Amino acid sequence: MKKMTLLAAVFFLLSIMLVILSWSKISERLKLEASKSVEIAVDFTGDKSEEAGSGEFTVFTNRGNENPNKITYINSGKRIQIKNGFRYCFENNSIPEDLINAGETSVVLVNELIAPLNYQKLDRKRILTMHILKKEENVKLSKEDILKRFIRAAIERNIKVLVVPDLETAGKLKQALSGRGYKITRFDRNPEVMGEKVSIRRIIYKKSYTLFIAIVFPLFGFFLMRFFNGVFSRFTVLTLVTLLTALIIAGALSETDFMIKLNMFSGAKVALLLPPLIVFFILAYENIALFDKKAAGIISLFVLGLIIIAVIARSGNYSMPLLPFEKGLREWFENVIIARPRLKEFLTGHPAMLLGLYLYVRTKVSWEKIAAIFLIALGILGQTSIINTFCHPQADFILSVLRTTYGLLIGITIGGILILCLKLVKKY
Repeated sequence: MKKMTLLAAVFFLLSIMLVILSWSKISERLKLEASKSVEIAVDFTGDKSEEAGSGEFTVFTNRGNENPNKITYINSGKRIQIKNGFRYCFENNSIPEDLINAGETSVVLVNELIAPLNYQKLDRKRILTMHILKKEENVKLSKEDILKRFIRAAIERNIKVLVVPDLETAGKLKQALSGRGYKITRFDRNPEVMGEKVSIRRIIYKKSYTLFIAIVFPLFGFFLMRFFNGVFSRFTVLTLVTLLTALIIAGALSETDFMIKLNMFSGAKVALLLPPLIVFFILAYENIALFDKKAAGIISLFVLGLIIIAVIARSGNYSMPLLPFEKGLREWFENVIIARPRLKEFLTGHPAMLLGLYLYVRTKVSWEKIAAIFLIALGILGQTSIINTFCHPQADFILSVLRTTYGLLIGITIGGILILCLKLVKKY
């Protein structure tokens, strides 16, 4: 027991030291993110003509032009003469080699939704992040949904150039973002460059390091909380370790390449799912007698499989349809508190952890014990979801902190209500 206590103390002190070392990077990032500014451009590619009244906004065009204030969209395979001081966007984010060696003051816009090619040798000061709708989305989405999509791109993901489909949307977007304190401007360079260019070797190291931290530290939190007795004491200790982990990862990934999505955290789904699965099998092994019956084992594996499939489907970019109430709830949060908490945390993970911890130590009924094991594993998913939030440094750091805080406050409230209801049910 003494050895375990000593090991826990050493691990905890190591976490504190790593947070302190990470804080300088986080501080630098906070200074860069403090200036809220975006550029709004109107898409005039294809058959669209450049309408009167577009002077208030940047023109995004695929026609040859001599105006450096515009953004020129270049189709793949098309040969162009790169000019200094001009700005370009390339189809499928495929940057031609001749741009890397020419046009030293030209700027490239990178579509955040497509993996960029040939960017390695390009000066990070010359790269801007851009959000633009796909043609099918422009037809499928309502004007209100399109507007909200661009607002989220600016607020949640720090996208610098927003290419909207028409002037009407541009006007509404300007009004909405100005009302939230954003300055509407024009960019000649990337305003969020942190230090010097990072080597490929350092990027690989940071990806491996943060993936290791994201998997191992939540498990450390799980073992550490078991030294405590109370439900809320255990939850507090576990969450404290999670928050320290999130800060360590946020500091490690606070690099220009990650902030503008030229490189991304690798293994997000593994880091999200592996700790809950390990915790489930640890608890199942400790209570192996509960799973001796064939039916209990089969049902447990079936339920576990459904949870894994659902989490994988939901952790992508809307690869699984939203629940009936979810869209309205998301929009309500965005309108009321701006930073929308994750459902995996406030509606699932945190309440499940609190209820599971309460059940686990207070019941001797087999099915309730099995349910408690599932709930605790699901609760670990809420913790890994917090860490996952900070694995995406393109998102505003303060917004991520607020999102996590709201998720914890609401989740703890729901969990407390569920425990109270369970007490009342058992009493009466």
